[in-house]
Parts: sequence; structure tokens; C-alpha cells
Amino acid sequence: MHYKGEPDVVDLMVMLSKGAAKLFQELKMNMDAVNNLSHYSREGFSPSQNSSFNRNLSELKKLGMVKRAKTINKAKPIGKNIYMINPRLARCFEQEEAMAMWEVLK
Repeated sequence: MHYKGEPDVVDLMVMLSKGAAKLFQELKMNMDAVNNLSHYSREGFSPSQNSSFNRNLSELKKLGMVKRAKTINKAKPIGKNIYMINPRLARCFEQEEAMAMWEVLK
């Protein structure tokens, strides 16, 4: 879906490094189709794997493709290692709720 003044998913994918594109694909494979939340555990990662993950995640966040979904509000924690894929890039069943959640996340 292309929003006025914003690049679409194809535009963004060609801008990504190989590592960031692979991470995006892994997050999407683990994504809940209801709300675009994706659980991605780094348990057992080596220090170099953690460093690579953080670098690739930063790239995705900078392009507005992914946000960390730690909590929506203080009364409703989501959990650890949860990320949200921008609902403008990947539609989900609860699209309106996902769009509202995306706007609240930092």
C-alpha cells in the first residue's frame, strides 16, 4: 500500500542492507496476522549476533518499517522481544487497531 509522500514496501526493500532485509523477512514470518506483532527471541545469541541484530533493527527502525512494542501503556505490558511491523507495509486483520497501536509506539 502506498501512502502519499511515503515510500512503499518495494521502495524500502531496495534501500535495505542484506542483513536488514533478512531480519525484516524473519520478523514477518513470525508476525501475528491479527495485529502485526512479531516475537523474535535473541536467547542464545552470541555477542556478535546481538550486535548484528541491533544494527539491522536500527536500520529497519530508521526507515519506519519496524518498532519495538515493549508496551502500549503502563497498565498493559506486551512482553519482551516483541516488535511491530508497520501496518502500512503489511496489512493485518485488525488494521485500524494496528494503525492506532503503531502511532502510540516510540
